[in-house]
Amino acid sequence: MQRLHFERSVRWPFRATTTIWPALLFALVLAACSDSPFEPVESAVPALAALNPSAPSEPFDGFDTAVWSKQEHVLGRGWLLASNVTVESSQLRLWLDASGYEGGEIASRAPFGFGSFAARLRCGAPTGALCAFFLYQPNAGDRADEIDIEILGGTREIWFTTWSRGRRTNHAARVLAFDPAAAAHQYAIVRTSSSVAFYVDGKEFARFRKRLPIAEMALLVNAWWPTWLTPAPGATGSLDVDWIDWS
Repeated sequence: MQRLHFERSVRWPFRATTTIWPALLFALVLAACSDSPFEPVESAVPALAALNPSAPSEPFDGFDTAVWSKQEHVLGRGWLLASNVTVESSQLRLWLDASGYEGGEIASRAPFGFGSFAARLRCGAPTGALCAFFLYQPNAGDRADEIDIEILGGTREIWFTTWSRGRRTNHAARVLAFDPAAAAHQYAIVRTSSSVAFYVDGKEFARFRKRLPIAEMALLVNAWWPTWLTPAPGATGSLDVDWIDWS
C-alpha cells in the first residue's frame, strides 16, 4: 500500500572447443539466478510451517497497545481514524465509510526483518476502497521500503507488490477463486534474504527475487479509499481480521 502513488541475451565467443563447456556452465548459472518463468519455485514450507494459526501471535482477545498503535493520518480520499478501529468478540474490525471517505489502520510498534507474516481476514470493502496487509518502513517519507498484499474492494482482484526507497520494484495482479468479502481467508508474506513470496490459503501466488526491499519494517493492516479508485456514493464496509501471526 504505497502511501504516495507515483501515479538477456548473452553472447559468448566460441573460438575453440575448450570455450564451450565454461560458457554452457555460465549459462546454467545465469538461468538459475534469473526470474525466468521456467525456473522451479522455491519451497517456503518451513517458513510457513513456523506459523501457528491455532495459537497465533495476535488472537485479538483485546487491543494490545504495547504491540499495536491505532494510526491517524490522511490517506487517499480521506482520514484513517482511531475511532474506526474496534475489537469485539476476538476480531479486529477496520470500518469504512464513503460519506467522509474514512478508514482505519493499525501498525505494529516493533519493526521486523526477515520472517513469515500471516493474517486471517475478510475484506468487506466496497467498490472504491481496498484492504491491505503489509510491511512498511516507518519514518522514511516518500523513500520507504514496503511489501504489500492489497485486495480491491468489490472485486476478486488481489495485488502483490514490493517497493524499495519509495519506488515500485515488483508487482503482480491475480484473481482470487473466491469472493474475499464472503468469508475470511489466510494471506501470508514470506520474506527471506533472497526472495519475497506471497500466499493465499497456503498456495503460492507470487514470488519476487530481484530489487527487493532491505529495511526493517512495521507490520500493518488497513482499509482506505484510494484516489485512483472510484467509490460508490454512501458505501460502507469493513476489514475484519480474526488473527495475525508472525515468526
